Amino acid sequence: MTDTPTAEAPLLDLVESDEAKRLAAELLETARGAELPLEIGTLTDEELVAYLGSEDAAGPMGIWYSSLVVEAKELTQFATLRALTARGQFLQLVDESGQEAYQLAEPVLATLRLRDTDPRLSAQTARDDGPWWYILRPLEDDLWLREVVTPAGMHSFHIVRIESEEELFLTVTGVSADAAAADVDADLAPEELQTQTPTNSFLEGNTHTTSLMAIVPGQTSPDVLNIHVTSRGSVFLGRRTGERMSFRGAPGQVIVDTWRSWVAAQ
Repeated sequence: MTDTPTAEAPLLDLVESDEAKRLAAELLETARGAELPLEIGTLTDEELVAYLGSEDAAGPMGIWYSSLVVEAKELTQFATLRALTARGQFLQLVDESGQEAYQLAEPVLATLRLRDTDPRLSAQTARDDGPWWYILRPLEDDLWLREVVTPAGMHSFHIVRIESEEELFLTVTGVSADAAAADVDADLAPEELQTQTPTNSFLEGNTHTTSLMAIVPGQTSPDVLNIHVTSRGSVFLGRRTGERMSFRGAPGQVIVDTWRSWVAAQ
């Protein structure tokens, strides 16, 4: 992934500032007394890269921005910051010492602060319209930050409780709780996955293919599971076993149970 540095140190420091912590704490306090999910805003790929300084920090990314050459990415970030400045959402200032300083709209700064923690669950789903991402980050108490990234690179943020997220998780993965197990039973080596063959034809034509990474407290590395939904709505799973990938049919209830087990372990 190509980094396109844009954010200056004062802007990055702002995310770690006392002001950002205060705004994030106020937002969490609002969420505690609000009906959840609580929408806190939407940011684009180019906004996040401009604020955070790199695609690695801003990612995952949508299709459009990722396809641009470096010069076009930098121009897009510059144009975005100009538009935000015109609307009073991003200001470049000079502080009392004569150094450059920045001011962000309060909801944006609070969102960047809340986002500055590692995800506990990440689901990347390939669909006909491109890749979607569903990401959950722990906040305080039983509150979580949900980030959904569209193929167009729109990042929507909500404060949620994970106990209420099951329906959306199943929607993102395309799984129905009553789905049947697909008639799949195969173990393939990496080289058997590189090109389409009769042996791996079951991997083609699926409506949803999700790479799920989930971690629970105390784990040092996430559990990884590939979830495939066929054109008939049936389900099969892919797991790495040693040097091979194992694919087995599984009913939709297995995915429901996987989700509920992860929630219970948080």
